Amino acid sequence: MNILSKLSDTLKELMLINDLTEQTLAEQTGIPIACISVYVRGLQLPYIDTLLKLADYFKCSVDYLLGLTDNFCKKDYNYSSTFLQRFNELLVTNNCTTYKKFGINEISKSSFYEWKRGKSLPTLENLVKLAQHFNRSIDFILGRTDY
Repeated sequence: MNILSKLSDTLKELMLINDLTEQTLAEQTGIPIACISVYVRGLQLPYIDTLLKLADYFKCSVDYLLGLTDNFCKKDYNYSSTFLQRFNELLVTNNCTTYKKFGINEISKSSFYEWKRGKSLPTLENLVKLAQHFNRSIDFILGRTDY
């Protein structure tokens, strides 16, 4: 099962548990209903900011929302760092300050340097690769948790 279908399944489950329609979820999150529908049907992944809105709304981890963990822990998440701060911290801690030392061939050199300079955010697919590479949660990489 891929990340797209996992997100779709998790959203459907959370909406069912919370007795939400796509319309209600859209109204309460400020995410357009057309986007909610696309995510629920498993046709497209959201951008990171939209994914964070959904995770914050349901008070769950991004990892849970993407089906990367079965551990649902309802809580408010504090943003202790930004992606840029956390990414650069992980690079320094793991001695990966250059692309050559970075070691994820599936991520382009230009993406690596764009993130490092704070010019862009990774796609969700690349965020998953980063989490796996650094053996951390996506919430940690996004600065939502300190573990």
